[in-house]
Amino acid sequence: MIILLQGMSREAISLKEKLKKKMQAQLSRQLRADKRAEAERLERESRRQARRDEEMRELAIKLRRKSVY
Repeated sequence: MIILLQGMSREAISLKEKLKKKMQAQLSRQLRADKRAEAERLERESRRQARRDEEMRELAIKLRRKSVY
C-alpha cells in the first residue's frame, strides 16, 4: 500500500521505503554484532575472573601449609 504524500511520486516513495528497509537491516545486523561482541567480552571476563579465583585459592592453600609447618 503506497500513499502519495505532498506530491511525492510512487517511485520516490518506493525508493524511500527501500532505503528505510535497507537501513533497518543494517541496524539489525549491527545490533546482532554488538550483542555477539558483548557476549564474547563477558565470557572472556568470566574466564579471567575464574583464573584469578583459582590463583587466589592456590595461594591460600600454600599459605595455610606454610603456617602449619
